[in-house]
Amino acid sequence: MLTSVLQGIVLGIVQGATEFFPVSSTGHLILFPRFFGWQDPGPSFDVIVHFGTLAALLWMYRVQLIQLYRDAVTRKSRPARIFVGQILLACIPALLIGGIGGNWIEDHFRGSGFIAFQLAFWGIILWIVDRRAASRAALKIPRVDQVGWRRSFWIGISQAIALFPGVSRSGITMTTGLANGLDRETAVQFSFFVSIPTIAAAGAFGVLTILRHGMGSLSSSMLTAGLIASFISGLFAIKFLQSYVARRPFTVFVVYRLVLAAAIMVLL
Repeated sequence: MLTSVLQGIVLGIVQGATEFFPVSSTGHLILFPRFFGWQDPGPSFDVIVHFGTLAALLWMYRVQLIQLYRDAVTRKSRPARIFVGQILLACIPALLIGGIGGNWIEDHFRGSGFIAFQLAFWGIILWIVDRRAASRAALKIPRVDQVGWRRSFWIGISQAIALFPGVSRSGITMTTGLANGLDRETAVQFSFFVSIPTIAAAGAFGVLTILRHGMGSLSSSMLTAGLIASFISGLFAIKFLQSYVARRPFTVFVVYRLVLAAAIMVLL
């Protein structure tokens, strides 16, 4: 039991950090057990720890979310309602594709080689886009409520691609935001806003799957440990990323992705 709790804590910390960093949380949850020789906890564990990171996100953005609710629902503010609509638009592609083919993706694309390729490929794309964006500072969209419908649509398309392990939902949505004129802080913030309904919907679907098929060999103590650990590490990850991107490019995450991809090809 102690071993399963420790595994839950480790994987929860990994999930909390990598959900918001552009390095692929799903890929890490698949790879870490293989590195340490643990049994893969599977999609059920992924679902539970995602609720921990969702709770961290809701807590960190509680003031903005409450204000957005008041403006959109109570005050019936048109700009606020448009912004909510853009967030929901950016969630639709991932929810549709995930609902139709999510299980198929889980069954066929958890291989180490595939994850390594996605880590490296999308890491290079992030590096290229980030460098180009840095040279177009005057063209940046500096506020999250100025993203617009077209950018929201493309960010939504990119979020659907992130259903494949190794891509990184946060990474590809930030990359798409940068490519469409957002500055780093705005790209990160919009990525966070978009992730709230996406993670919530995916988690709800996952819970229904667990209720139908059970949790397999997973223990409640492991799930609880993972949930708490992902919440705490998620809080630190959000805070760190918010302050980091205001001053520095994404290069360190790109290097990490490339090193991890190389390590996967050598060790797994």
